Amino acid sequence: MTELKVANKYYTTLLERVIDQKQKVDLIETDPAKRLVLHKGVLRQFIEAFLRASENATNSTPVKAKGLAFLRQIFAPEGPYHGVTMGSFTFLQPAECPKFAMLAHLVIREPETFGHLRQDVFSDLVHHQLVYPARFRDIKKSLNELGWFENNLPLDVVMADAVSHLHEHLRDYTTMAAFQDQCGFASLLAHGSDVKATLDRCLEIVEGTPANNKSFSSMFRLTQDCINHIEQEGTDPDLVDASRKHLLRNALEVSGRQKSKDADVWAPMIRELAHALDYTLDTRHVLSYLNYLPAQEQDPAIRQYVDKLDAAEVKKCIKRDYVKDEQYAFICRADLKRFYTENELLILLGHKFSSDLGL
Repeated sequence: MTELKVANKYYTTLLERVIDQKQKVDLIETDPAKRLVLHKGVLRQFIEAFLRASENATNSTPVKAKGLAFLRQIFAPEGPYHGVTMGSFTFLQPAECPKFAMLAHLVIREPETFGHLRQDVFSDLVHHQLVYPARFRDIKKSLNELGWFENNLPLDVVMADAVSHLHEHLRDYTTMAAFQDQCGFASLLAHGSDVKATLDRCLEIVEGTPANNKSFSSMFRLTQDCINHIEQEGTDPDLVDASRKHLLRNALEVSGRQKSKDADVWAPMIRELAHALDYTLDTRHVLSYLNYLPAQEQDPAIRQYVDKLDAAEVKKCIKRDYVKDEQYAFICRADLKRFYTENELLILLGHKFSSDLGL
């Protein structure tokens, strides 16, 4: 380890602690993989401390220089955490934005040293630009000020590059939905993005997403637009087919989980993929399909799935996923009476009757 070069007392003390913790981890853990996990955790704590500290309270050039020197010292080839990532940040507080800008500045300016942090930092930039624009403006302002004494690429150029590699920087369903709402598929084409890679990432995020109508609608649209584009190119029909099946299954899963059914939201999406049925559909998926599409719009093959359903599982799913006083009407509409005894149907009809009377 080279001699400490950060003159400021706060940063010198923090750097000494970083080095001390690094050495302790090296002594405690001999397994390289486990050691790396510990190093990431310790580094994360120190980066958070760096962001929160009041040391950068002014915008003076000396203060910025000290912060940049501290980060360079940590990640330098001979530094304690060279090559170690520290993860991304969901929401940066206003006071943290100037210091995060220092990290972003170095990642953009010195990829040979800070390139391993590129994905996390760019993910944070994309996420804040789309979801927390006020914070992004704070970061942008600080980056511009850093550029006054250390030349760097303009942030507009950096963000355009981030969109061209969007599959690397879509963090979660929040970021994905915001991108669709604010930019949309046309922006991917305009920036020369890798549509197939973006589709893969969209399908990863869609899998298991929370039952959130607005978010899923936006996520669905971006994913389906990627699929449609690949279909129009005619380059990978197997990918198109598999992706539509994947997307339908997830639309049926999320819509099925949502007890308060909203046909205006879900029916158009499921209708658009009505013929993308596959063997992975379970009872909840089949029931949601039947619930949102009238018989004349259904793929006739859906009845093969219905015939294979287990009566106990059908009853369990309807009881869990559908409002009680709507269950009987759904069972009739979806032609599911065969799974119930006459007495069970009478009980459900009684619930509906009582509800209609307001009892």
